[in-house]
Amino acid sequence: MKRLKRKQLKSDEFVTTFGKVVSFMKKWQREFKIGGVALFFAICAFLCVQFIQSKNIKKQNILLGNIFQLSSEINESPEKITELENLSGKGKYSRIGFLKLGVYWFEQGDFKKALDQLNKISAKKKDLVYYQSRDLMGQILVKQKNYDGAI
Repeated sequence: MKRLKRKQLKSDEFVTTFGKVVSFMKKWQREFKIGGVALFFAICAFLCVQFIQSKNIKKQNILLGNIFQLSSEINESPEKITELENLSGKGKYSRIGFLKLGVYWFEQGDFKKALDQLNKISAKKKDLVYYQSRDLMGQILVKQKNYDGAI
């Protein structure tokens, strides 16, 4: 027993542990390669998806910027209404375009066109834009003396 203890004390634990790790890696070498390749392809797929999403977000942000720019310029040059109507029909931020058109027609006093634009905003997604459109719709109905509809 004493000899075994002395041998254990003299042996270097790092060398023995490293040897065990190397033998384990040699034994399972093929599986580690397959796992590495699979991990590489998973990372590549994730990066491709992130790249495509960032491009779509950039495109949508440009569309939103155009909507806000046209809505601010529409009072000075009314011919830009058709451009704003075209932009309002597309994309994620079309609801904001419909709201801006509704506000413009409300300010011009054409309540029928304003209601048409505001009715295009669906009730599926109830967010700030939806509630602003419903508030504006209520104001229009009050001006038309349709108090039951405004409620």
